[in-house]
Amino acid sequence: MYLGIDAGETHRAYRGKYLKKGIVRTYPLIDYGLDRDECKKIIRQHKFMLPDKSGCFICPFMKARQFREMAEKYPDLIEKRRYLEKVASERAGRQVSISPTATTDELLKKWIDPVFDKNQTSLW
Repeated sequence: MYLGIDAGETHRAYRGKYLKKGIVRTYPLIDYGLDRDECKKIIRQHKFMLPDKSGCFICPFMKARQFREMAEKYPDLIEKRRYLEKVASERAGRQVSISPTATTDELLKKWIDPVFDKNQTSLW
């Protein structure tokens, strides 16, 4: 599991070997010494939009409120999450999810569907 904690926040990184059996935590930004300012510089160089602090669209620890906000404001990022899970699942030969507890589709059903009218066929 790759976690995007920057080198300025090493205190947030848990360096125990396993999250759960077979899942190893990796901190590439810390390992390469990239702090928040360096990350912003790289993101700008590639002409990407700067995310909100701790606002990565593939954060495995996203809260329901953050997920709903992303789904409402950036439906394209939900589709990217779904695509990443699909490709990873095909390559792994089993269901893979970004969140440690559910797939993006399961989170949509759990965190989004109850908020909207049941007769509505789409969020967007």
